[in-house]
Parts: sequence; C-alpha cells; structure tokens
Amino acid sequence: MLTLDERRRCSESHTFNSPRRRIQTAPATKNAKILVFTPRPFHTYGRGRKARMGNSPLTDYVEQELRKVAEARQTITYSQLAERIGISPQNLGSVLDSLNRQLHARGLPMLSAVVVKKQTGMPGQGFFRLAWELGRFASGEDARRFWEKELTEVYRVFGGCSEGGGRNAANAEEVARTLTEIPRTVWDRVWRLEPEASWEEVPPRNWTPQAFVVYMVVAGLNDYQLKGPAERVYWPSLRRIATQMTPPQNAADMIAPLDEFYSRERLPQAKRARLRRFLTSQLAARLWKMPPAEVSAQVGEIWHEIATTMNQAPAKKTICFAVKTLAIALRLLGCDIKPDVPMPVDEHIRRMTQCILPNARDPQIQQFWANVLGRMRQKGLQVTMVELDSLLWQASRAGSGSGFTMLDGRVMRFAEWCDHLQLPPRVRRLLRRMLC
Repeated sequence: MLTLDERRRCSESHTFNSPRRRIQTAPATKNAKILVFTPRPFHTYGRGRKARMGNSPLTDYVEQELRKVAEARQTITYSQLAERIGISPQNLGSVLDSLNRQLHARGLPMLSAVVVKKQTGMPGQGFFRLAWELGRFASGEDARRFWEKELTEVYRVFGGCSEGGGRNAANAEEVARTLTEIPRTVWDRVWRLEPEASWEEVPPRNWTPQAFVVYMVVAGLNDYQLKGPAERVYWPSLRRIATQMTPPQNAADMIAPLDEFYSRERLPQAKRARLRRFLTSQLAARLWKMPPAEVSAQVGEIWHEIATTMNQAPAKKTICFAVKTLAIALRLLGCDIKPDVPMPVDEHIRRMTQCILPNARDPQIQQFWANVLGRMRQKGLQVTMVELDSLLWQASRAGSGSGFTMLDGRVMRFAEWCDHLQLPPRVRRLLRRMLC
C-alpha cells in the first residue's frame, strides 16, 4: 500500500518522478488508485542489446536466495535482501537486472517480482522499467495488476506450483540432489562425447574459426527428423562434407555442398529452405567476421537473433539446439562459454522426463529442467544446458535397443556407457528409472 505522504503527492502531481522513468497515476478515486506505466524514450535508460547476459557468482547467489523466497510463496524487501547477501541496497538494481535478463532469455518470469519496497509492498521503479524494456510490460498498463500477474507466475514456476504441484518441486529437488553427485570432470567428458563435438580437427583444415562456428549453427538448425541416429548418420556425414569441400570464403560458399546433402535427408524442402535462410542472413554474415571470444560474450543476444532470423520462438527445440551446437563449437575453439538457454526438447528428453512427470508438455519440461539446473547451482555445481542435455540424450540412446555409438564406432549399451563415464550408483538408478 502507498503511504499517506505518497498518496498526497500523487493526488497533487499524478506522477512518481525518477531520473530514468516515471509511473503515472490516474487521479485518486474513492476506492482505488491505479498505477499506469509510461516509459521514457528507450535511450534514456542507458541499456541496450549489449547488456551482459552471462552469470556471475553474485547473480547466482541472489538467484538462490530469491528461489527460496519464491518456494515459500513470500516476498522480501530490498533492504532485507541486501542485508542477507551483504551488499548495499543501492547496488541491488544492477544485480536484479542482470538476473532478470538471464531468466527472460530462458523463457522464465522475472524472479525479482518477490523483492518489494517496504513502503509500498511492490517492486521499485527499476522492475517496471526493465519489464517494459523486455517487452513484458506494456506502456499504459496497470502496474500493480502486471506485478501481481508476474508474481503469480514466479510462484508457479519457481515455487513448485506448476501442474503437479509440490510433487514436481520434490522431483526437481531429488533429481538435482542426485545429479550433483556427478563430479565436474565427468560433466566435462559428457558433452565431449556428443556427436556434434566429435571432430578430429577443429577447425577443419584451412578453415577459419568463424567458418566453423557458422557451419555448426546451420547444422544444429537442421538436426531434426533425421533419416537415422544423429551419431551414426547425420554428424559423420557433416564432418565428411566439411573435410572434402573447398574451404569456404563466406557463408554462401557452404550452400551448394550442404544443399546436396539435405536433398537426400528427410523433409528435404524444409531443410534446404532453412539452410538458405540462415546462410544468406545478416546474422551469418556478422558471425563470419566475429572472433569466437566476441561471439561467446554475446551468445544471449545471438540466440535471439537466430530465432528472429529463422522466424521461430527462442524456446523452440531447433533454436535451442542450434545454440547448443554454437556453444560446443566455441568450447572446441577454446572459449569458456556457459549458455543460459532452455532445454531443447526432442523425443529423447520428452520421453525420459515424462517417466517422472507423466503427461508433461514441452514448456513444462523446459521449466522442470530449468528448475533442476537452478537447484544444482544452489548446491555449488555450475553446469549448463549443454552438459545436462548431453547426459540425458546419451542415456536415452544408450538405453535404446540400438545403443549409443562412439566416434570410434563402438556401440555402448546403458551399463557400459555408465561404466565408461564412471557414474555414481544413485545417478545410474535415476537414469534407469527415467528409461521407463
């Protein structure tokens, strides 16, 4: 609720003024006061597309604390949060902004909706400014109504109140607790076993690193509805094409050899169209000129540009998987990259998740694994979607009738694959349970 002094000032001026934005109020009525957001021009906020998308230890710690608040379906004041994490309240804004941008990029609500001002019981002006910038909050919209809706969504997603209620939260906690038993060194080995990471030479001979990055992105975009297992048919063919083609001088040089390959794939017309759409795009031309370290620093922005280029939602499977292949390419080139994007939900991830969350739909599956990742980070294990998706996908392939094929041609069944990675017993039992 507003204080008496704030009510008086609102009645006189109808605005809360701020150096960076303002919230307007309709004239006071007998029963209610409606807050209406009116943004200033975008450039006055001093923020843009190059806002930092990466994680920091402080941001991760704040996320852990706010998840606890959300799970308890409570709110916390700015001063209480600042005291809990040991920083000045004046420095909270940039940390909360960074956290909300990361969550928004993963398709999740603004977790800082649980942080409120002691005087009003609502978030501060920066919350609404960023929500407008991210496209979540419309100019002229009722601020309190928007916040209440966002808070409800935060409780639903982070508080274990999605479909399945507390049982889903309990499942997420059990899965996270079990997966944190996997040593960091094993997680590093897991993603390197992926078929898209199994290159004998990186980049291919006489290729530039930028050419390799573009090649991996377009290959990831078309990794769906394949004629055979990805590790036996799709990626070995792409590695062979890359070593046989003349080193490309620009993105368009890749079209002809890849077009011939996709003409023999399933859904050839769609895949050939996607091939041309990406390789002739401004994004492909820009990636061709960017050093890998610069791409790594802008991976969140590039994720959304890939989605825009392909005219798909950022959370779509092929878009998320293209970011995974981009991240793997950058890691193979020596960059330390931790992409913060949703899980690419394919038939393997869907089937395994539904063994513990029956009838879960793709958005719920993505939320569940985002919850698991968040809980794993709370427990001190900094893994990303790249490692987690790799573990689940390989477990599904190894547990299938045909097994998981290694780069050297060996076929591993589930038990042998677990032995190869030296997975702890509880992890093996969990994964086996998810192969129902």
